[in-house]
Amino acid sequence: MKASSSTYDEIDIEDAIRHEIENITHDMHGDILHFLDRTHIMTTSDEIKSSGNTIDIIKEVMNSEALRNAITSLVSRIITSTQFQMACKQLIHNLWNDLIHDPETMTQLVQLLNNALNNEIIRRSFKTLVLNILQDDDVYYQLTRLVVRLSEDPAVRYTCVCS
Repeated sequence: MKASSSTYDEIDIEDAIRHEIENITHDMHGDILHFLDRTHIMTTSDEIKSSGNTIDIIKEVMNSEALRNAITSLVSRIITSTQFQMACKQLIHNLWNDLIHDPETMTQLVQLLNNALNNEIIRRSFKTLVLNILQDDDVYYQLTRLVVRLSEDPAVRYTCVCS
């Protein structure tokens, strides 16, 4: 992937964060009422009215542009920070290593592949997929280059001669 020229649609982090803040604010009203009802904090009509005012104040604070901007900026800086990205990379690396070195996972993977290879429909579909991929000029060129490089590799040549 180091030399990949692929482009991927990127998520606009700030828009995603703002969307989540809006969802939280919208959901908050019912959650607070449910909490107050469950804990029996409200007993008189004045207390119910007061809790409604409290909920409105909380919603107003959550909807304030300044708070949204501050939260968006904070989360964006965290997500784009080198430390966070390195931590994510390390986490994914560790998870991958755990998966490929776990005997149970490997057993399941081998079983899945065997089942797939023994299924005629999957074999035909895979064959069609490979043939369609090889029809792409760039894929065919890169595959040809790979085969040439492999054939020129001394370790491969030695293995082929000895076998």
